[in-house]
Formats: sequence, C-alpha cells, structure tokens
Amino acid sequence: MKRPIVKPSDNTLKFFTPELYVRFNSSDPEVADRANDAWEAALDAYRAHLRRIQKDLPPGAQELSKTCLHDAELLDPNKPIELSPELGLIAAVQRSAGEMWQTHLVIYSLAGKVHMCQVRDWPFSRKQPHWLYDEFDKGSAKDVGIHRILLSSGSVVAVPFRDVALRSMTVRAASLDELALQSA
Repeated sequence: MKRPIVKPSDNTLKFFTPELYVRFNSSDPEVADRANDAWEAALDAYRAHLRRIQKDLPPGAQELSKTCLHDAELLDPNKPIELSPELGLIAAVQRSAGEMWQTHLVIYSLAGKVHMCQVRDWPFSRKQPHWLYDEFDKGSAKDVGIHRILLSSGSVVAVPFRDVALRSMTVRAASLDELALQSA
C-alpha cells in the first residue's frame, strides 16, 4: 500500500510558532509583553482547534494531546525518530522528584516521512534539546494526523501518523546521563 504524500505546509507550526516563542522570550519587556498576549491568544486558538479535531484523532493521539511534555529531555536528540518507513519513536524524560524520572515513549504508526527542519537565526542553545511545545492537526490525507513539536534546539519535527501510542513509566536514576546509559 502506497503511503500518502504529506504537503510541505503540514510541516509548520500554526499556533506555537518559533517566531512567537523567540518574541515571548525577548529581553525587551515591551516585546515580551506583546508576545505574552499573542501567546495567550495562540493558546486559546489551539485549544479551540483541538476541540474541533479531537474526535477525528485516534485514541492514542487524544491521550497524548492531554499530556504535558513541556521541558521533557530527549534521550537521543541526534537520531531522527523514524525507525522504519512504518514506525517512529520519541523517548523523553522529565524529572519528577529527586532521582525519579518519568519516562515517556511516544510510538507512531507513520503515514509518511518524518520531517525535521531547523529554524533560522535561532538565538537559544542547541545543546541537549528538550520538548518545548507541540500541536496536533489533521493531515492532508484522510485518516492521517500530524504531530508537530518545537524543540529547544530550534528544530521543528513534523510527524505524519495514522496512530500513536504513549507509554509512560517511572525510573530511578541519579542523572539524565545515567538514565541515557541505562537505555542504551
């Protein structure tokens, strides 16, 4: 079965744009205040968008859309998430308390090629990328969803999927480095 082609427009964030994120974090208080208002408007617009498409998303995407992965560290940010033409995986962790980490595995049944692009003139560190914000949308083909993720490195990941599953568990590790070694 031939996989549908995902349009380039499906790869860009529509609400939590990199440009808005940069303005939101501006050292100029006036720019940051205006961006804060724009951020609140984007948040309201995205929530309304998500309510409109929620019933069209598979149950796993509905669950993931309710999960806050903001600031979750990626275990292997250098490898693309596409494991095969049909399967993708993101592994991320969040410190919950002391040496306890919440580990999240996001597993995608892919409906096309995963796209990753770098934002030009990204003013923030690209070291140890973590999850900033994400958006769900319906794709250009029937029964295809798009999951877009803005990473702290200035990368935007667009994952076309047919289905998605989220698996979370708590793990004990003294540090993120120790946790990454345990997963290797």
